[in-house]
Amino acid sequence: MTLIEYKTLRPVAKPRREIYYPTSDGEPMGESDLHRDVTVYLIEGLKAFYADRTADVYVSGDNFIYYARNMPSKVVSPDVYVVFGVEHRQRDTFMTWKEGGRLPSVVIEISSRSTERIDVGRKMDLYAKTLKVAEYFLFDPKLEYLDPPLAGFRLVNGEYVPIPLINGRMYSEQLKLELVIAGNRLRLYDPAKGEFLLSLDEQWQRADAAANRAAAAAERAASAADRAAAEADRADSEAHARLVAEAEITDLRAQLEALRRAAVNDA
Repeated sequence: MTLIEYKTLRPVAKPRREIYYPTSDGEPMGESDLHRDVTVYLIEGLKAFYADRTADVYVSGDNFIYYARNMPSKVVSPDVYVVFGVEHRQRDTFMTWKEGGRLPSVVIEISSRSTERIDVGRKMDLYAKTLKVAEYFLFDPKLEYLDPPLAGFRLVNGEYVPIPLINGRMYSEQLKLELVIAGNRLRLYDPAKGEFLLSLDEQWQRADAAANRAAAAAERAASAADRAAAEADRADSEAHARLVAEAEITDLRAQLEALRRAAVNDA
């Protein structure tokens, strides 16, 4: 091989290593049943509330949000969050660059003494400065460090300012819902309909009750139809009997008339 031929050779490009974005950190949730139940209620209640807006509202929680492309370390996992402007569908993780740059508008953390420093420190700063989450709520169901157990913040000029808590209620401008302290639970209230959002169990109970009412109504309708049919049968029987009686009367009258005429003729 000549020198010129050697110089024309080019090194083979190495394949670019694919960046891995984990779907889990390998650690369990590690919170109490109470924390889990509150989290599940909020997620399922919000999903039901936005059921007619699956094309532009995504409700999730306890999965990873990756907010910087090619940087898997830039990740956060809120307990509950809502993103407007993206489709509600199954995702392993939420990657902002694959979602048109959309970011959560609301985050709710079900907090505790063990997560206090993160929730009111690093996470709060991340939500305000980097993700620019419009509203951030903290709920401490065991009253381990928050009293009252609900705190909320609204982003104003890049800084979080407290949302007033009035009679145990706090209004979310983003959700158009009230967050309501109910003992060691957090409920969501729809002021437009004047009712609380239901838990999954409550939704099933309401569906069962509605099904039972529908079945009872159908049974009543069937009974009414049976009674109407019986009345119609009785009416038909009475009409038939009346026709028979009228025919018999007519026949008797004819016989009597015949006898009368025979008697007259005999006389």
